[in-house]
Amino acid sequence: MNRVFAQLDFPGLPLEAVGIVSQTPAAAVYAGQQLIAVNSAALEAGIYPGMTLSLAQTLCPGLHTQARRSDLERQWLHQWAHWAYGYSDQVAIRGQGLCLE
Repeated sequence: MNRVFAQLDFPGLPLEAVGIVSQTPAAAVYAGQQLIAVNSAALEAGIYPGMTLSLAQTLCPGLHTQARRSDLERQWLHQWAHWAYGYSDQVAIRGQGLCLE
């Protein structure tokens, strides 16, 4: 029996969970004092995930920042997992994504 697996990753999940869906203005999500996700305008301004919040704000004074909301990310993943059950009876949340068998 052949099994087909699919891993759906959502690298923009931290941004989408807090409502940052536009690519402008420059925006980032942070946890503690470290950026974990940035939009394309932030990337163009030289802001990258892993950078400290203070350095990012120094380099880009207009940077829009939001604290990470892991609870909203998890809720978002659960909603997509329910959708995925329409295509597979084996769905698991793994990291920032879904695994389907």
